[in-house]
Amino acid sequence: MTVETPEISVVVPVHDEAGAAVPLAREIAAAFAGR
Repeated sequence: MTVETPEISVVVPVHDEAGAAVPLAREIAAAFAGR
């Protein structure tokens, strides 16, 4: 039997938040990097 890692989608509304989108994406990626 194999164990599969679940795929996760993160949806974040960023209307008028363009400056925060890249740092947020980096934080989300870092949070999931250790899974």
